[in-house]
Amino acid sequence: MKRGLNCLVIVAFLLAVQIILISADPTVSPSSFSVTPSQNSSFTIIIINTEAVQVGGGTNPNITLVNITLPSSLLFWDGTNSSSASGIFANTSSVLTWTNSSPGIVLPGESITFSFKANATSLGSFTIIVRTMNSTTTTAKNISLTVADTTSPLVTLNSPENNNEDSDGVIVFNCNATDNSALN
Repeated sequence: MKRGLNCLVIVAFLLAVQIILISADPTVSPSSFSVTPSQNSSFTIIIINTEAVQVGGGTNPNITLVNITLPSSLLFWDGTNSSSASGIFANTSSVLTWTNSSPGIVLPGESITFSFKANATSLGSFTIIVRTMNSTTTTAKNISLTVADTTSPLVTLNSPENNNEDSDGVIVFNCNATDNSALN
């Protein structure tokens, strides 16, 4: 009788364990972007739902909400946001928000792609924050953003002209310089 009771307790324990949700952080890629200032850049962010439910069910691991928060130095192009999954994709000047409009769209093991265009207004290193939510968990991931001016300025020498000789020992240079970002 004791042996039967022990087996019953073990079976009940295993059944109870099976309904536990195994929570894992979603994967967000890429981990970084590099862009040039004052140019309209395209961004694509992929989120993979890595949560899994053991046999027996549990709470809903479906991603229900995604917020992509842009740094103030990155200006979003209105009307350029899209998603690979149906849902409502709204935006303010700094936060892109996708809301899952039907259950089962981004289940465990599935991915969703977000695309948008933005313009970097200043040089430096910044952070894009991606928050994913399901029925039980909110997770935040950072994507580093580097804005660097890799284009050399355009410099034009106006005077003196090439191959001119100086007769008084004083040389005055007159030139113009332009750059795609702040000339320094």
